[in-house]
Amino acid sequence: MQDSLPSKLKHTPTVGIMGGLGPAATIDFMQRLLRATPAGDDGDHYRQLVDNNAKVPSRIKAILEGGDIDPLPMLIEMGKNLEAGGADFLAMPCNTAHFYHQGVQEQVSIPFLHMPNLALQAIHEKLHSDNSDRLTVALLASPALQKVKLFESYAEPLAIDIIYPQAPQQTQLLEVIQAIKAGATADSQETAFKDIATEVQSLGADALLVCCSELSLLTGVLREAEQIIFPVFDSIEELVNKSLKFLREISE
Repeated sequence: MQDSLPSKLKHTPTVGIMGGLGPAATIDFMQRLLRATPAGDDGDHYRQLVDNNAKVPSRIKAILEGGDIDPLPMLIEMGKNLEAGGADFLAMPCNTAHFYHQGVQEQVSIPFLHMPNLALQAIHEKLHSDNSDRLTVALLASPALQKVKLFESYAEPLAIDIIYPQAPQQTQLLEVIQAIKAGATADSQETAFKDIATEVQSLGADALLVCCSELSLLTGVLREAEQIIFPVFDSIEELVNKSLKFLREISE
């Protein structure tokens, strides 16, 4: 009986995906990762170890309403299980859940990518002018992110100012998010999303950042809309880019 594997098979570069936040967004992230990977056959793709756990308590409710149900213990359990299963690093395609990022990172020994920070770094690298002018970025996200100011601490060192939709548009944006979570097709939410983005653009933003994984299903709609004239960034895209970079480095 063979007691060891060939050296080239001893380890497969693996991303551990903390998913279910929501489920459709997790599948979208997985598909994007597949599409972005140069592959001629099945074996050319990277291993994705996924916990698509839709039973994690609502992050939005926990942040906005409080209460006794804390998502962190279940998120920690997911991270530990993915690490034990062979993940080299963790990726979580949900911006709001990054409110609990530090709590998870402290309980695992593998890197846990920080999607909001990665998205802001990408904007800084692509748009920041040489004369150090500050950038203003409008976030299209859940209202929970605005309440906890999750992006602001990462934006300030990059000379980025964060703005949000005004109250009526923020309410509409949450309705779009909740509709997609409830099973509505992204297509059915296109008009509302474009109208919201158009209003936010008028507030003086240099760029729009889609930073809710449900809304990422609609990023292409904004890029194709004639009325959206500013660059549109997507936090899920940046998480895919960084995940691929990690996986390539592990493969070398």
